[in-house]
Amino acid sequence: MSVSTDKLPRISIVVPVEPGGSVNKVLSSLEFLDYPAELVEVIVVEGSQPSRQRNEGIARAGGEIVYFLDNDSEVTPGLFRRVVRYYRDESVVAVGGPALTHSGDDLFQRCIGYVLASPLATMGARSKFASIGRARRASEFELILCNLSFRKEIIRKAGGFNELLYPNEENELLNRLEYIGYKFVYDPQAIINRSRRNNIWLLFRQIFGYGRGRMEHLMVNPSFFEPVFLAPMLFIFYLLLLPFFKARFLREPLRWYSWLACGTGVMIALREEELAAFMVCPLIFLTVHIAYGMGLISGYLKQGGGAADRPETVPVTCYNVKTFESDTWLVDGS
Repeated sequence: MSVSTDKLPRISIVVPVEPGGSVNKVLSSLEFLDYPAELVEVIVVEGSQPSRQRNEGIARAGGEIVYFLDNDSEVTPGLFRRVVRYYRDESVVAVGGPALTHSGDDLFQRCIGYVLASPLATMGARSKFASIGRARRASEFELILCNLSFRKEIIRKAGGFNELLYPNEENELLNRLEYIGYKFVYDPQAIINRSRRNNIWLLFRQIFGYGRGRMEHLMVNPSFFEPVFLAPMLFIFYLLLLPFFKARFLREPLRWYSWLACGTGVMIALREEELAAFMVCPLIFLTVHIAYGMGLISGYLKQGGGAADRPETVPVTCYNVKTFESDTWLVDGS
């Protein structure tokens, strides 16, 4: 199914970035888009509170579709043409796809990608990190904000992102929209590429943030509680209490977990033809589960305080890197 050029919608790309941060990576990839340049604008929003920055981008956006990318997202040429065709269905308000591991990443980064795409690590959310299945109606579990578009009029009516949340602000917004009855689409071929974290500490911080954001999301909107997300938190409690119990059978879950992580590492190594992955993947599995569990606990202890208790006080600078009707990618306004 294709869309003729005269029926293509205008797209406002919103990229949040830290003050002084570079957007060269995402801009370089946008130059190769198979989409009319005059139908694309790029809005960069500098600040330290991403959910507020994205709301500022929505307010400034002039397109029918708002597309959220991160400053390290590298789009594939056919991405936008692939995504906009789903908006022919008026009930569809959000379309996205996976963020795949960058082809230039090293072994450790590739192993992170393998693990995040594994059901053992991310369960139903693995579609965020790999091209899984066919294009389909999706839930918030399968969509990731570094590669996600919305129908602008709907996201504005919904009030945008909850500025007390980061990360997980997109999950909470999608929950609200789904409750109303709107549809979302996940297309496994609507791809962006981005590099994974390059050391274990940065990975821990990233996954810890995901866990904290999930718990804060649940504290803000308890009606969207999913028990499965608490499993890593229970795993943390299990590990902490294990030294105080001498019964051998209580150690069996840990033994089975170790075998499962190592066995999955072997399967990954064989499938990807990277034997060294067998040594790295079990460590990454353990890091992901512990970091997420600790993040959940941290989010609970913060009582839903979020990334910023008073987001309206956080300074934000919004400017266009590219405007509609322009075929240049240079900064032209502020």
